[in-house]
Amino acid sequence: MANREQRIAQLETARAATDERVDECRDDVKASFEKLEADIREVRNWIIGLIGLAAGVGTAIVVALITTG
Repeated sequence: MANREQRIAQLETARAATDERVDECRDDVKASFEKLEADIREVRNWIIGLIGLAAGVGTAIVVALITTG
């Protein structure tokens, strides 16, 4: 009977350690996704800025062509 109780105690300890590790991994994944979302927002903002810059340059070229006839 003592062996059974000892084994149960070992399994409970192992389960607690596993649960703790799962929580750590879950937190790591959550942090990684938050960083990924932030990186995606930053890239999106850069793309919007580049599109705006290209539109401005295109407009300047058209104006220059019109004014120089």
